[in-house]
Amino acid sequence: MKKFICFLLVLMMTVPITVHAENNKDELLIEAGFPYECIEGLDSDSYKEITTTLMEDPSKVQITYCTMDVDNLAEIEDIMSISVNQIVDEDIDPKEVEKLQRLYKSYLDMSDKDLSHYLEVPEEEARYIKMAIDSGILKNGNNNKIDNEVVTSGSISTSNLTYAQSVVNKSTATAPKYDITLTYHWSNVFAQSLYNDVIAVTWGGGLNVQSKSGTAHYYSFDNGGWLVRKSSKSMTTNETVQKGIKYSFKQSINNEGNLQMPYKSKSGTAKATIYQTQFQGYATNIVSKYYHKKTSMAASIIFNSSGVGISVSPTTVYDESPQRSSSITY
Repeated sequence: MKKFICFLLVLMMTVPITVHAENNKDELLIEAGFPYECIEGLDSDSYKEITTTLMEDPSKVQITYCTMDVDNLAEIEDIMSISVNQIVDEDIDPKEVEKLQRLYKSYLDMSDKDLSHYLEVPEEEARYIKMAIDSGILKNGNNNKIDNEVVTSGSISTSNLTYAQSVVNKSTATAPKYDITLTYHWSNVFAQSLYNDVIAVTWGGGLNVQSKSGTAHYYSFDNGGWLVRKSSKSMTTNETVQKGIKYSFKQSINNEGNLQMPYKSKSGTAKATIYQTQFQGYATNIVSKYYHKKTSMAASIIFNSSGVGISVSPTTVYDESPQRSSSITY
C-alpha cells in the first residue's frame, strides 16, 4: 500500500529570481520548487549548476517532484512470508533473509511493552509489528494463499520518500543538450533492506548519452530515526542506447560494527547528460521513476517501445513513485 503526491514547477521566467543567492543558495532552490528534503542528496557539481542557472536564466531549469509512502508493515510481512528455497532474485543472499527473519521472530518473544521500549515506538505499533510477523509466518506455512493484511498508521507503519527530477537546458543555438539530475530522500527509515532499488529515466528523440553517474549515501540509524552518513557508493548503470538509463543501488550495506543494524540508503543522486549534434525541430519528454523493491520475485523494468514511458513487470515487485516528466526540444 502506498500514497503519493506530485508537484511540478517549470520555470519560464524572463528575469532572475530576486533572492540573495550568494548567501543562501538553499533558499534559492526552495523558492524555485526544489524539495528541501532532497538538497542534502545533491552532489556539489549539480548543486552549483542548478543554482547558478537559476540565478542567470531560470527559464532553463525545470523542477518536478513527488512524495511516496511505503507500507513498512507490509514489507515486514513479505519478508516473513519468504521461503528461502524459493528465492529467485540474484541480488539477494538467502543467508541475509534468514538473518532478518530470525531477528523479527525474536520480537515475538518480547511483550508488547518490551518491544515498544526496544524499538522506541508506542505499544500499539509494537503490537501491529508482531501481528505483521505472525501474518507473514502464516503465509509462509500456507504457501501464501491466505489474506491477512495488517494495516495501521504511525511512526513505523510508513516511510516517506521524496523524489525530484531537475533538467537544466544546456543547448546551444544549433544543438540540444540537457543535464538531468534525479534526487531522492527518505524522511524516515524504511523496513526493507535486502534488495536493490532502481531509478529509471528515459527520453524520446534518440538523444545520445554524453555522461552518466550516480551515488547513493548510506546512514546509520536507531529506532528514533537517521543518524549520520557513514558511506557513499557509486550506483550501477545500465544504458539502453538513445533511450534511457537504469541506476541500481543497494538498499543497505554491511555495518561491520553491528551486523543487525546495516547502514541504509537515506539519499542520493543519479545524473546524465544527453545531447544531439543538431536540432531537428521536434519536442519530446524526459521521464523518470524511483522503484523501491519489496519482494524477492524477479522483475524487469522496461522502457516503453511506443512513446516515452517506463513500466515494470510484474507490478507487485516494486513500490513505484509517480512518473516525473520534463519537456524538451531537439
